[in-house]
Amino acid sequence: MKKPFSNIILPIIIIIALICAACTPLSPANGEAPSQTMQNTQDVASETAPDSTSGLNNESSAYDAGLALRDGDTLTKSDSEGKMIEGDLRVTVVSVGKGDCMIISTPDGKNMLLDAGDPPDAKKILKYMKKAKINKLDMVIATHPHSDHIGGMEEVLKAKEWDNLYMPNQSHTSKTYLDLLEYLKGSGKNIVQAKAGLETKLGEYCSIKFFSPDKEEYENLNESSAVFKLTFGESSFFFMGDAEKANEEYMLANFKNELKADVLKVGHHGSSTSTSREFLSEVAPAYAIITTGKKNPYGHPHKETVESLEKYGVYILRTDEMGNIEIYSDGNNYHINKEK
Repeated sequence: MKKPFSNIILPIIIIIALICAACTPLSPANGEAPSQTMQNTQDVASETAPDSTSGLNNESSAYDAGLALRDGDTLTKSDSEGKMIEGDLRVTVVSVGKGDCMIISTPDGKNMLLDAGDPPDAKKILKYMKKAKINKLDMVIATHPHSDHIGGMEEVLKAKEWDNLYMPNQSHTSKTYLDLLEYLKGSGKNIVQAKAGLETKLGEYCSIKFFSPDKEEYENLNESSAVFKLTFGESSFFFMGDAEKANEEYMLANFKNELKADVLKVGHHGSSTSTSREFLSEVAPAYAIITTGKKNPYGHPHKETVESLEKYGVYILRTDEMGNIEIYSDGNNYHINKEK
């Protein structure tokens, strides 16, 4: 007995329908084209995925989301401070609240102290130096007479062997400054006037050039700041002290072609009195250091400065958010280690 025709054709129809369904992509519920939905998914993934070279984690600051480290550079959080990487320059920004203190160590074992915070900060500075096994300071720079830059210097220098102190020839009547001058006079050490155009070296591999001050007396002590650039191989750091826009205008007029640097220690703790957009455009840094304390009475860093840095795509390193900051350079790339 022959099977009905319908019993033969029905399974064939079902098989064909299943094949067609498998070949046709399902439309999304919102009616968008499937290919566009897939593209959107890929875009989101690429924007939100962590940068495998940067070492950034979920503790990164809000501004990290829009700014990136340079290719080949890294940032990590670590409490293993004071370690030297063979062949690298290390610039340590010691977190001393609203003040300034940096310690620079070269591959050939030379060390510089750049400012020393307020008087109580000396203990923290000496603690870091002990951890980093720094027993001698081959160069000391006191950028200007304000207490939050030179307050801890006398105590640090009395505790360590040191040579060659550079400072501007600026008068000031504060007891902290006068006590430091009295100590320096009796030290018998080499005291050099920091001024625009002066060049020197820290060890064999690091060259230094001062770009300010250009005169001996300023009404505004911030403008008397010793400003200099340190160069190691292809890497460079620009240290501003508390220099302000008047200093920046002078440097733009007299040293315009020498200002470019990878790392800028922003003037005056990120105040709006410094870091003009014209100056920032010429320096063109990849990284900016802002030394400031949490809830400081001056509101540093000011919104205008942060916005200017962000506009130019500069990655900001803040002591109030990161604690001590160590920047290592092999002469080309940078590794940044933050305390918190």
